[in-house]
Amino acid sequence: MMLRVQKYDVEIKYVPGKDIPLADALSRISPCPGDTVQGLDVSVHELHLHLNASPTRIEQIKDATSKDDVLHSLRSLITQGWPSAEKCKLRAKGSVFWANISKDIEEMVKDCPPCQHNQKANMKEPLMPHDVPPRPWHTLGSDLFFWNNSSYLLVSDYYSKFPLVRKLNNIRSDTTIAHMKSIFDEYGIPSKLVTGNDTQFTSALFQKFSETYGFDHVTTSPYYPQANGFIERTVQTVKALLQKCKESNTDPHIAMLCLRSTSLQHNIPSAAELLNSRVYQTNLPATRAACTPCLVVVTLTRSYKRQEKQKLQHDKPSKTLSVLHPEFQQRPGRYRIRACTSAPIA
Repeated sequence: MMLRVQKYDVEIKYVPGKDIPLADALSRISPCPGDTVQGLDVSVHELHLHLNASPTRIEQIKDATSKDDVLHSLRSLITQGWPSAEKCKLRAKGSVFWANISKDIEEMVKDCPPCQHNQKANMKEPLMPHDVPPRPWHTLGSDLFFWNNSSYLLVSDYYSKFPLVRKLNNIRSDTTIAHMKSIFDEYGIPSKLVTGNDTQFTSALFQKFSETYGFDHVTTSPYYPQANGFIERTVQTVKALLQKCKESNTDPHIAMLCLRSTSLQHNIPSAAELLNSRVYQTNLPATRAACTPCLVVVTLTRSYKRQEKQKLQHDKPSKTLSVLHPEFQQRPGRYRIRACTSAPIA
């Protein structure tokens, strides 16, 4: 110690340990033999991250520490139950200190499954919308949903937002394909179909179906429903509509007709007009003349502007997250596997 301090001009002042709120290690070194210092009524336990001792001696220390009730309670108090790394560091620093304490606590929290499971989700990233299709029935989205003890297949057009709902007897892949075929023979085969990774859509039978009918089948990222946000939102809309019909005892078919025949925006026609270029007759008088061919060109421009506006509003509180490296491992409990669900028409 004397050799280490020779290059400094040191002024040493003795202060009793009991008068130091948080004493350093040097002030606790006692030249007196025994476990206590006469007149000192403060006892201290000191913890080091790295000890200048042999591996055998370190194992002996670990074994003795595990058998000490006070040290065991202290360790449990520091390492268990904290809501965040910052709170852990604040609590720990009030009682103990060792080299790299902050880094060690951060690593401990990262390896704590309950902490990771209950931490706040990442800030949402900027929106990456799908391209607006060049024409109606070019790109479709599909999903299954569950409502009123029954399963349903939902197919919707990305261009016109026209929803089609079919009630399923079961959720097998061949049943889903049969209803898809009935839709395609009425409306035509699309160029692209976007679905989730449900087994009905990832089966070999469905892949053969897409190859036979000649459309491009695209699946979104697993456990990330936002990747097919349009169809997920359409599922919510249809389920909410059907639930309101059930509670109010009204006709769900009329409700679906109203959904399809209502304008998407003040300057964008209804889904029925965009898909079929005609006004649907409803239980209200029609006030718009039949659509003209130029409607598709005009609507395409307005749809692009509408999508740009939606992206601008979405991206205001968002930020781009860092690149995810291949060695990244998914934290336990962060995601929940979504069961195959669907929605109905009674």
